[in-house]
Amino acid sequence: MPSLSPNQLNHNEITDRENSINTTEQNTQHLSRLQNEIGSKVLSLVNFESKHKDIVESSFNKARNKKEKLPGKNNERRNFAYLSRLDRMVEKYGNKAEQKIWEASAENVVMDYEDIPEAYWKQQEQILRDNGQGRKLSEYEKEILAEDLIDKQRQSITSWTNYLGDKNCPYPLWFKVYAFDGISKMSNALNLDDADYYRRDNTTALSFPKLNAEILAKVYRQINDFYGVDKKDWLSKNSDDEKLVSLVKSANFPKLYAKELVDTKVILKTPERTEDVHGDWFEYKLGDEEEIASLAEGTKWCVVDPNVAHNYLVYGQYSNPEEDDDYDQDYEDDEDWEDDDIKVEDPEAKFIIFRLEDPNTPGVFASNGSASIRLDPNGIVDEISGLNEGQAVEDALVPIVKEKALSLPGGEKYLQKFDDKQTLIKLDNKMKEGEDLTKEELSFLYELDRPIATLDTYNEEDPRIPELKEKYGIEYALEKGVDANKLVSSLDSGDIEENLDFLLEHDADINNIVSKMHSYGVARKLDYFLKNGADINNVVRNMDPDHVVRKLDYLLKNGADINNVVRNMYSHDVSRKLDYFLKNGADINNVVNNMDHYSIADNPDYLLKNGADINNVIRNMDSRHVIRKLDYFLKNGADVNNIIKRMDKKDIEDNIDLLRKYGANLDTYQ
Repeated sequence: MPSLSPNQLNHNEITDRENSINTTEQNTQHLSRLQNEIGSKVLSLVNFESKHKDIVESSFNKARNKKEKLPGKNNERRNFAYLSRLDRMVEKYGNKAEQKIWEASAENVVMDYEDIPEAYWKQQEQILRDNGQGRKLSEYEKEILAEDLIDKQRQSITSWTNYLGDKNCPYPLWFKVYAFDGISKMSNALNLDDADYYRRDNTTALSFPKLNAEILAKVYRQINDFYGVDKKDWLSKNSDDEKLVSLVKSANFPKLYAKELVDTKVILKTPERTEDVHGDWFEYKLGDEEEIASLAEGTKWCVVDPNVAHNYLVYGQYSNPEEDDDYDQDYEDDEDWEDDDIKVEDPEAKFIIFRLEDPNTPGVFASNGSASIRLDPNGIVDEISGLNEGQAVEDALVPIVKEKALSLPGGEKYLQKFDDKQTLIKLDNKMKEGEDLTKEELSFLYELDRPIATLDTYNEEDPRIPELKEKYGIEYALEKGVDANKLVSSLDSGDIEENLDFLLEHDADINNIVSKMHSYGVARKLDYFLKNGADINNVVRNMDPDHVVRKLDYLLKNGADINNVVRNMYSHDVSRKLDYFLKNGADINNVVNNMDHYSIADNPDYLLKNGADINNVIRNMDSRHVIRKLDYFLKNGADVNNIIKRMDKKDIEDNIDLLRKYGANLDTYQ
């Protein structure tokens, strides 16, 4: 709670005015008016009237109709009318009415399901992949995750509105409105370098900032002293802090709140060299959620929300699985599903966080964590996070974090990831120094023998890899003696297409190249591949059916096996080209095998007339289409027992007399 009275105004001004006021009611109204004058100026600076035009304009029009005196200029008068109306409402209906107003305000800024961005779902699917579940989220899973996300937003903003709406909250109404307006535009992600919170809009999938009553009191004191007490006196005391002066003059709540918060923290930069790093590891267990959240401010770690920290410490996951019973039920029969809906008794989960130590002041540690090792409820290393993009560990800390992780249960599974990270750091340093890479280093970079293991929490690929590949390109790697065919296997289709000449010059197998390319690339380079000796049938096998049908004449002209062509086409295209294929010598039964039952059912006479095996025709049909042509097939010599194999039991029962007539063996259907 702030120590200053929210009604701290210029003493002489208040004294002079109070001399003319004889009643408590008049005194209250007078002070309220003075406060609203302050508030109207502050709200005008942040364009409050533009952001909330309907309610402000409505209040302004009502005040004018009542011929109320509205102080200030232009938008100040509008904001004054709004604050006065709000004041009267609270005065008339009491604190319960104010609480309801804040409850509604909180709900208005919580995101809706349809506003959750696609990037959030991709991040959640990446988490699934990291946990060995490489799959897309179902709609039901999205609903569960959305409910959890929205609930966390609601909890975080409600902590503010509960505080602001409490009858003992020491601030005037205008400051509450001003503070909430600022908070509603802030995420809980703090940028320590800029001393600012990342902004939010209706698609921001993050919670709101953590309420810090002490910091809020400091913001109030700065704003109130400047606009409501003595501007000159305030400037004389703070003129040496240009940033503070600028923020107060602009009434920028998000930046002012962030500055006051960051000013209370010990901010230390990670040195570039490991040998210059000073710091220590600290353990945080169940019950330390608030401290964990405080250490996470400015890190982009999700545990900046203490509720998330609690869930990890109890359940070993982001959300509370006890709230997701239906979610788990959907997967309990899936043999690949690992049931995590178990609350471990006496969990051994903890966060082991590395904090930098001020080298000039031994014993003084940074207010934020620089690296985190999270143990699951069984005490096993489950996540390693740092401060770089994607929660990557900073280079100088990698050896320190590696040593600590490997000393913990389960840390050994991260050994390859640490080794690969250190190798990439080494290659990055060589690139900065303009040094060459060896053949072995290039084989590692291009992942010829195995994929590079990623240590970063949210980077699917270490961001150094594309930078290194841009510097040490494919032509460079080939000239250094990297095996061309192994290199082809590691490249994407676009890179192969851009470097075809270099790859062939270094003895890459043309058919291996074709096999590794996307269909559209193969189709674009048909002439090139055939001129360079590619197997035409391998080319066909690596083309999509759409590309095959477009290039049909060209492929056959260049010696493609027509039956191979048929096998690589869609059924509807095969049906459309029946005459064409048969005139060009296609095997009629191969044609049948590549048609769906709908297409076959539409063309039985044509197929049989052109020599199709009637039993093969039937084998490629479903029961529904077989019974429609049952008489036809039986009269044309089809094996009745072959027909039975394609029929459902009910269809057999409905046609049992006809089937018996043609000698069907129906013993198993009695």
